[in-house]
Amino acid sequence: MNKKFFLSILCLISFHIYSSAQNVEIDNYSVNNLGQVQLSIQAEAGKYYVLHAQHSPTFNWAVSITIGVNGTMIISESGAAYPLENYTITEHDTGNPDDYDGDGIDDITEFNNMPTDGLLTSQKRLILLMELLQYQMLKHL
Repeated sequence: MNKKFFLSILCLISFHIYSSAQNVEIDNYSVNNLGQVQLSIQAEAGKYYVLHAQHSPTFNWAVSITIGVNGTMIISESGAAYPLENYTITEHDTGNPDDYDGDGIDDITEFNNMPTDGLLTSQKRLILLMELLQYQMLKHL
């Protein structure tokens, strides 16, 4: 697989991810005693929120999905915290859910069928890890 092909696929995935989502302002950033990020936002019922972490300058991936409630809401992830600038949160409509991972199953259906389905299942994380490793290898060519 050549570098241009891989970068083209990455750009296509990035366009798909952000094409129907709205970015949300992060009101507060903190790290809990386990070293995990806690981000507060102003949320709405009828929406769901996807937390994206930038793992490298060119690699951004969803790390959690949270169903919205009216008012201030805390969004977190299970991994170690990155600096604030590495995070973005996107808002999506539960009545017209997106298909973040492009597998043909909308995000809300995957959320409701966790852990077998889901944006962040271990199989999908393994694929993500393999893609990240492949990117790192291509970067050194």
